[in-house]
Amino acid sequence: RSTLFPYRRSSDLDAAKHPAAVMVKEAIGIGKPLEEVNPDSPFNRYFLAFFSEMTTGAGRALGMTFDRLDSGLEAAPASRDLDIAIGKVEKGTLGGVRYWLHGYVGDRHLMTVEVHWVAEPGINGWPAPKDRYQWQIEIEGRPSARMVLDVLPTLKEHNDEYDPAFLATAATAVNA
Repeated sequence: RSTLFPYRRSSDLDAAKHPAAVMVKEAIGIGKPLEEVNPDSPFNRYFLAFFSEMTTGAGRALGMTFDRLDSGLEAAPASRDLDIAIGKVEKGTLGGVRYWLHGYVGDRHLMTVEVHWVAEPGINGWPAPKDRYQWQIEIEGRPSARMVLDVLPTLKEHNDEYDPAFLATAATAVNA
């Protein structure tokens, strides 16, 4: 059993510029009525299963074998009409969603993984990445630690409009 302190990882993703309409609208549900976005929809079941595997793998890398995982999602309505890369998002429809998983060893909550997909920065008080993507890792202990990782096309001034996450996704396949 692990003696590690609680660990939290979050991915904050700005969907407003994401060009994949099927993924943003149909799968994640940005712009859909809130009642259509729930843990039982096919994409949400896939998404939570995918992050369950990632959470289990991260736990093992840290020396933890979870006895159970709890998961869910929280939908947030757009506070205003939005124009995003895939079209219009009307006020009151889904403006963002937070997926979460908690890993437990016995009754002890040791890991949280959260993924925020948002079309409206700062919706529901969730983190708003300066650029499109941000990962945060927090470890509560003595001492505690926090790391924030911004994924950018380049560190230099640029006019390129490409998505660094596409390269990161491709790199996963190449490395495999």
